[in-house]
Amino acid sequence: MTLRWVFPDPSEAAERARVDGLVDGWWAALATIRDRLGDRTFDAAGFITRHLTAIHPSLRWELRRGEGGRWCCVVTAEEDRHLEPLVSRIVSRAPVDLGLDVAPGREAEPVDAALATLAGRFGVDASGWTVEFGPPQLGFMHVRWRGASDPEAAVWLMKCLVGERAVMDWIGGVEVARPSVRAKLFGTGTRVADFEAAFAQQRRVLHEARPARPLQQREVEASWSVVSFDPQVPREGRFRDLITAVTPDLELLQVAVSGAPFSSERFSRFGESFLYVQLELPPDEGARRRMQLEEALDAALSAAGRSITSGTGTRCSYIVLVVADLTSAVARVRETLQGLEVPRCSWLRFLDDSLAAEWVGVYPDTPPPSD
Repeated sequence: MTLRWVFPDPSEAAERARVDGLVDGWWAALATIRDRLGDRTFDAAGFITRHLTAIHPSLRWELRRGEGGRWCCVVTAEEDRHLEPLVSRIVSRAPVDLGLDVAPGREAEPVDAALATLAGRFGVDASGWTVEFGPPQLGFMHVRWRGASDPEAAVWLMKCLVGERAVMDWIGGVEVARPSVRAKLFGTGTRVADFEAAFAQQRRVLHEARPARPLQQREVEASWSVVSFDPQVPREGRFRDLITAVTPDLELLQVAVSGAPFSSERFSRFGESFLYVQLELPPDEGARRRMQLEEALDAALSAAGRSITSGTGTRCSYIVLVVADLTSAVARVRETLQGLEVPRCSWLRFLDDSLAAEWVGVYPDTPPPSD
């Protein structure tokens, strides 16, 4: 069972307490070997892995020297982003007197340090690499590293330069290629030392393609499209039973149904978040009932949120909401849906990959979602 840490439920309290005990044991064990981390005769890697993976087998770690030679312990779930709330929980319980720095995922570091990390991990000199940005797709940046031969090394370099979560939020495709003749002759392409600034510029460009006002404001209007789906075609994303949907943002809908990574940050330049209501309603009732619920939710959220996409499936209906504050919106939406007496099997769920394992039942006795 994947526990909920952002929106915890009393039914999981005992299991959360058990995991917290493992977390505290992990930090206590790490403290006992703090003075042996630089000892090559000691298997620090085996010790750390054994204790950390006891919490969850998909957790990863890294030890690196920070400023002044101080050790930093990085705890990460890497691409298993639904475990990020657990990682945050682990880091939050680190003792203040641990004697080590801790971080939830690899953070950005200076260029020289990033190049040294790459040399040590992959045995390559990336100082002469250059990067080009291709046309964005699904709100993602696509990059090509010239001079590189290993895509994994290229991804790792970017994690070092701008941070692990920024790479997973914003970069959707990575290619490696030989240096072009033009680059050799004229030095074109963005150098490694300038990648952070180029990345920030690309992020601004992508954000500027989004509406210039917060999406939850009623003044933001756009043409809405109706999209049909074949429910017999298997899909890996959300809304797998979807038959028809209406949306003003086809790209957002495409990412949601395709299974591509989703980050709210890519779809709003104002820090808004996206959640959705999932209700078990038959198709013949779903469309009419869904529209009634959309109007009620828009009224309840007022200036703090609005419905932005909705759809009907063979088993469930869906309403996607964009909100300014996730925690307060969840409480308000849940209260509104209870007052409207929606079916017992109704849930609040979240589009962000980092919240994929989180859900909130509309009623206290709502069972877990089946998909």
